[in-house]
Amino acid sequence: MRAPHDSPYGCPRSRLPGLVDKAEVQVRRHLNALPAAHPVRARAAAYLKRHAAVTLRTAPEGAEVRLHRYEERQRQLVPEFERTLGFTPLSEVTLAHGSYLLTRRLRGNDLIP
Repeated sequence: MRAPHDSPYGCPRSRLPGLVDKAEVQVRRHLNALPAAHPVRARAAAYLKRHAAVTLRTAPEGAEVRLHRYEERQRQLVPEFERTLGFTPLSEVTLAHGSYLLTRRLRGNDLIP
């Protein structure tokens, strides 16, 4: 049985940030070795900047999309309203890395399941 201070990665939780930083340095080295026009380079660079993009289409179009970010509250993840993204279709909306809930609502109607 694992001690409560250990991570599932076989090291104390306190060492994880340092290990993640070292891994990121290695990924950046490999990324910089790729040619500038390589298709993976742009995606990996965006990943390392901690940004992602979301594209959303609905049928019918015109649904309002609201963004809720999951935050920890009393040891539970709870969706907290962050902002309205706009109306569908949405294309390449930039988000910081994280866990999100998107809700959709047609004008004048309830939430779309």
